Amino acid sequence: MTMYGPPLFCALALWSAQAQANISFTIAPEHCSNADGSVNATVTGGVPPYSYSWSSGPTSEDIHGLPAGSYTLTVTDFLGAVQQNTAVVPNLPGWEWDPGQGLAQAIPSCNGDPGGLILFGGDIPSYPLGPGPHQNDAGCVMQVQLQDLPADVQLFGISTMCYWGAPGQIYAVNYTDVNGCPGYMEAIVPQPPQFYPVSILDIEGSCSGGANGHVAFSIPPEADFIYGLHPRLLDDQWAPVAAFANLATNWTVGWTYDVPDLAPGTYAIVRRLLHDTDFDFAFGGCGDTTYFTIPDLGPTCGNVSGTVVIDADEDCVLDFTDAAIPQMILEFMPGPYYATTNAYGEYSINLPLGNYTVEQQTALVDEHCVGNPGPLSVAGNMTFNLLDTATQALDIQLSLASGPARPGFELHYAIDLDNLTSATSNSNMVVMTFDPAVSYIGATPTPSNVSGNTITWNNAGALYYFQHRDISVRLQVPPDVGLIGTDLQATATVTPNAADVNAANNSATVITTVTGSYDPNDKTATTSSAWSRDLYYIDVDQWIDYTIRFQNTGTDTAFTVVITDTLPNTLDAGSLTIGAGSHPFTWELQDSGTLKFYFVNILLPDSNVNEPASHGSVSFRVRPTLPLLPGTVIENTANIYFDFNPPVITEPSVLTAEFSTDVSEAAPNGIRLSPNPASEVLMVHLPDGASSTFALLTIDGRQLQVPATRRSDGFQLEVRSLAPGAYLLRTEEGMAWFIKQ
Repeated sequence: MTMYGPPLFCALALWSAQAQANISFTIAPEHCSNADGSVNATVTGGVPPYSYSWSSGPTSEDIHGLPAGSYTLTVTDFLGAVQQNTAVVPNLPGWEWDPGQGLAQAIPSCNGDPGGLILFGGDIPSYPLGPGPHQNDAGCVMQVQLQDLPADVQLFGISTMCYWGAPGQIYAVNYTDVNGCPGYMEAIVPQPPQFYPVSILDIEGSCSGGANGHVAFSIPPEADFIYGLHPRLLDDQWAPVAAFANLATNWTVGWTYDVPDLAPGTYAIVRRLLHDTDFDFAFGGCGDTTYFTIPDLGPTCGNVSGTVVIDADEDCVLDFTDAAIPQMILEFMPGPYYATTNAYGEYSINLPLGNYTVEQQTALVDEHCVGNPGPLSVAGNMTFNLLDTATQALDIQLSLASGPARPGFELHYAIDLDNLTSATSNSNMVVMTFDPAVSYIGATPTPSNVSGNTITWNNAGALYYFQHRDISVRLQVPPDVGLIGTDLQATATVTPNAADVNAANNSATVITTVTGSYDPNDKTATTSSAWSRDLYYIDVDQWIDYTIRFQNTGTDTAFTVVITDTLPNTLDAGSLTIGAGSHPFTWELQDSGTLKFYFVNILLPDSNVNEPASHGSVSFRVRPTLPLLPGTVIENTANIYFDFNPPVITEPSVLTAEFSTDVSEAAPNGIRLSPNPASEVLMVHLPDGASSTFALLTIDGRQLQVPATRRSDGFQLEVRSLAPGAYLLRTEEGMAWFIKQ
């Protein structure tokens, strides 16, 4: 008889030993010593069915209602193989408030209103309060005990506000979640916030019976929404103005608002704390109110508004793909009246009823649908768009301006790059040469190289259509009072990566005189030739370059600086070209020639805190109105507004128009030029021992090459090939100007 039993038994035993049970756990923690933990076991392998034995006594697969601790499970399979594994049930304690996580936000009491504490809970993942829900209508948080708090409680969505009393008091809130886990938080009722006044940047009137007025205002960053400061715009009946609803879409950096479509009348910008829930903005509550008036321009005017764009497909239809042209000056004649487009190419102007022509003050674009100038008949409010074609390719403009130069103090230069066209320059090299009498401190952005008195940015960044970019340079003036009266010259040049149609505006030269004691708020005028600070030479000069400098000499930070400059009729406002500024700014030309610069949220420190950073400046150039007669006085001043303070009015910059026939041939430092003016040959007489090294520059800073012959007392220049105009000769001994006839 054949026996099969023993071999089968050996096989089963071997299989069981090789396939023991595997135990894994799913563990739920205990919450706050409430014995609500659990362990769910999963067994695989071995030979089922299994038997279970827990170290705590149960013989089920899963166990529940557990306090925190260790639990060992012993599993025996059908063949008697034994396996063990241990599960650890943790304790989840109550979550204690960490002030850095912002679970509770205290708000101040003021004007008789109680302060409070906002408790954030509900389903906000970053504020874990344990399992919810955490709110109901009966209290601040479900199962919350309020210590010494009144019952006045209001709910705001998933947040809860509890009112209480005076600043400086410390209040505590104990709470428990639905699992009984306790939590604790406390807060100190803060002092009332400081309400920095609203800065009114610009106001335009409205025609009677219409709503085409405008206000622009800014709120300093210190008056931000940390306490729920919500501005409202109210009319003279304390009714909300619908136009304010558009502010969110018009909001720019730093809480700056632009509100259009306002009727004549008085308005109020009101800010109140979040817990002022009755929305009675006229009375009571903790907040601030700023009033302004939209003037009534009368019944005989109409508003003209529109957009100026590059009409790429030349279909004379305003398309959303058309590129907007910012900072375009529009001149309306007769008048003249001026409007300037904003960053979106939009403009708006109120004009007396009648017939006009509209002309864009640039040769870089041409209106191809109605012509430039284009006819305009104003019988009421209307829209008038200008659809342009680019007339020139890439044109990059460089502007250069400086702050004051004083012995022992920093000297700041600002370089502005502007793409005046709809073309693109992908990279631009900028080189600045400063006077060797001063030394380099730093620049923003960081230069590629600084060698001696030359700073180079190999790639100052791409300039896309109508884009703007700033470069700032800090230099040190030696503490030598002997430098007072010395002229410091700086030149900057940009080299685009593509052909530039107007190389004349790629360079700029600035001459800054070292001064001692001075008025920190001033306006200087420099003519094209720079021959005189008092005279404009009719037969030599073309432009007047103005620089407005300002300094915060107060006792606190200046949040907003606004500069207004009403150009006199002796200056052609339509020829305006904006130059460099020390800080980011916007500008507009409006009315009959009122120029405004807006430095919003400039955060200019006072001179007692940071003297080098307390300075600012902005520059522009403009041509005189022609014809210009000898003896004409060109006088101009600027009004500088620091926040809500009265304006600082600069001393007038005064130039008198004359011809250059009385200009002396003698130049500073012993340099003498003859004849001057010159038509073919210019003799340069240098003092004994002087170097023959020289540079010949145009009035906009470009260096030229002309044949030169060395002489015993200087050298001779062949200037017959030069175009008529003014030129600067620079040697190691100094500088001298001459006229090429």
